[in-house]
Amino acid sequence: MQSGRGGVLNHVVAAALTGVPEVLDRCCVKSHSNPISREGLIGLRKGFQALYLQMSTISLRSILADEKLVGSNFDDWYRTLRIVLMHEKLIDVIDKPVVPQPANGDEQATNAYKKYLEDYMSTKCLLLASMSSELQRQHEDMDPVDIINHLKKMYGGQSRTARFQLSKTLFRSTLTANAEVGPHVLKMISLIEQLEKSGCKLGKELSQDLILQSLPGTFS
Repeated sequence: MQSGRGGVLNHVVAAALTGVPEVLDRCCVKSHSNPISREGLIGLRKGFQALYLQMSTISLRSILADEKLVGSNFDDWYRTLRIVLMHEKLIDVIDKPVVPQPANGDEQATNAYKKYLEDYMSTKCLLLASMSSELQRQHEDMDPVDIINHLKKMYGGQSRTARFQLSKTLFRSTLTANAEVGPHVLKMISLIEQLEKSGCKLGKELSQDLILQSLPGTFS
């Protein structure tokens, strides 16, 4: 059984994390050599709980940092984003319209608006930090609500249908008889670029193979 300062510290940590009155009282009794008041333990509890919340927030944010949005992973990214925003009590920033600036003279509304601006900036920074560099550049001048809406248009359910149509057109493309090679190749390059912008990376070699396979055997 632990005794001395180390044992007292363990009880203090337990009391700080749990906040159970019996644990708080027991810590006060066990700490005669190192007196710690009940008020002091309550203060420590708040400090430990704040630290625990901060560590939880960092842990959740690390998931977004490790799995940044690149396009094709939008559904998983958005699900994780909402969990993080709910945990940090920021979900209203993307779920509700932008709050207008209140009229001068209303102190309560002004204070609430200041808090909203802090949440707004925290949410926007979190959104941008969890994206690829290219997507950051596209969305850095948008509001959080507009960012989400734009991403949904780009990568939501409708965009999956658009990607399917693009890939189907690309993989079925062939050079028709008497058609010029140049425009055909440019069309295929355009389809490949559109697919990549939607998050479907084909790679250099596969792209070249698709173009070559679309040509008649006389070009081999």
